Amino acid sequence: MQELGILPRLNGIYKFDSKLPEIDAVFASHGHLDHSAYLSFTNRQIPVYCSETTRTILQALRETRRTDLEFCVKDIPFKSFRTGQELKIGNLEIEPIHVDHSVPSAYGFVINHLQRHSDVH
Repeated sequence: MQELGILPRLNGIYKFDSKLPEIDAVFASHGHLDHSAYLSFTNRQIPVYCSETTRTILQALRETRRTDLEFCVKDIPFKSFRTGQELKIGNLEIEPIHVDHSVPSAYGFVINHLQRHSDVH
């Protein structure tokens, strides 16, 4: 899928990649397949942040569809969030904001860079 340009070339993000992950987390905004189907390819060392409802939708898809290529979310380390919760990942602070969409529990994200004391001049 990388050769066809479907999956971007990102080191360590995929479960078939032998390199260590170079990212700390993946965020799923909602359960529509164009935003979540390729989670099945992610390295299982990388946590996937999403709402409880999105996780339930993805697990239901796993049970109702073929999972040989897509929709396989088995062993993904899901981490849930809620509106207003602030998550700190590395030097980023991510705040999930509930948004109106055609699927329940869709989110947008406010992302702020946290400056370390050594970054301030």
